[in-house]
Amino acid sequence: MAVTRTEPAVPASPSRTLAKERSRIREIRLPAPHRGWSVATDRLFLLPKQERTLMAAFLRGEGEAALRRAIRDWGFTDFQWNFSPVGRPLPEAPVYHWRSGNHEWSKLYHERGYGEIDTRIARAHALRLPIAWDQASERGRSPKMDELLDCALTYGIGSGVMYMVADVGHNGIFVGFAQPERIMTQARLRQIEESLPHMIALTRYLTDALMRPLIESYSTPRLDSMPLSRREREVLSLTASGHSAKRAARKLGITERTVQEHLVHSRVKLGVDSRMEAVSCAVRNDLILNNLPK
Repeated sequence: MAVTRTEPAVPASPSRTLAKERSRIREIRLPAPHRGWSVATDRLFLLPKQERTLMAAFLRGEGEAALRRAIRDWGFTDFQWNFSPVGRPLPEAPVYHWRSGNHEWSKLYHERGYGEIDTRIARAHALRLPIAWDQASERGRSPKMDELLDCALTYGIGSGVMYMVADVGHNGIFVGFAQPERIMTQARLRQIEESLPHMIALTRYLTDALMRPLIESYSTPRLDSMPLSRREREVLSLTASGHSAKRAARKLGITERTVQEHLVHSRVKLGVDSRMEAVSCAVRNDLILNNLPK
């Protein structure tokens, strides 16, 4: 898929239908398992009992209700699955997600750019392991993080578990379970540890059995060996000189969204997670241009 597209094309297959677009975050409907996953009911196909029951429910068209029951059984009130082709949820990158709770919180989170300052995501991204979090563990890290936590509380999210799902395409697939309690007690942590193998298995099968077609259709390939285009270098150079996306768009005669897309593609090609890292990488590799348009 060409990396110069500004908006992903909506596929015709009903199994990958997207709900209406809100900002640049897309709420998806959980599809039926894709072709080949009918083996979930085959006695020779190995699935843990709970996950086999869940996948069978999806094949019957009852998967979403079964998934919500499993989430409640583990003591959580909210579950989210997020996919971003650039490694983590950034405000100018498309994010596809399914959430059992209030979608408005996901929309607000993305619009305010919380993904760039979320310390939980930074740790999960670095460790590739499940992390538990609560108000005590995250408060005081930055004013913006405290603002995020305050907003989350208004949506009934006080603590939870977050982790990244391993993906060979290096995409950002983040999973979160949340609850209203503000502090994770030791007793609650032990309960979560007992349920953790099922939680991880569920999201692994959810990703492979249900979401794989969407991931393959919408992923921007990592192009670390592909050089930056002239326009991408221009956008990075203007960003390095302190230009906002709006100012850069005016100077280059393009739209602000196109500037943001160029920044996303530059990060993918350079293999970094933020625009500041992309600028630093461009400076180190002598990619900054001096002969920019007046």
